[in-house]
Amino acid sequence: MHASQNQDILGAQTKRYFNTQTNHYIIEVEVNGLTKKNLDITSKDGMIHINGYVQKSEQTENSIYNASNKFLQSYSLPRGADTNNINAEFKDNCVIISIPKLAKVTSLVNKIAIQ
Repeated sequence: MHASQNQDILGAQTKRYFNTQTNHYIIEVEVNGLTKKNLDITSKDGMIHINGYVQKSEQTENSIYNASNKFLQSYSLPRGADTNNINAEFKDNCVIISIPKLAKVTSLVNKIAIQ
C-alpha cells in the first residue's frame, strides 16, 4: 500500500499509508455528517468496504423534508495484511482503519506435485 490521498465525489478525504513504527497499514477516511452508529466496515475477498448511511427528516408548518446520504468506499487489502486482526476507530469525524502486517508473508503460488 503506497501513501496516497484522494477525494471522492462526495467530498470525503482519504489518506492511506504504512506506519513503520507500528508495522500497520492505515486507511483514514473523513466522513463528515456520519456517526459511528451509521458506519459499517467489512472485509471480504481481499477488499475492505466502508458503508455509511444517514437519513434526516424536517417538518415545517406546511411541508415535510426528507433527505438521505449514502457513503461507500472500497479498498484492496495489501499483500501481507493480517486480515484477522483489522481494527477501526472513529475519531473527529474520521474513520481510522489499522491493518497489521503479517510477520511472514505466505506465497500466493503453491507448487503442485504431479502424481
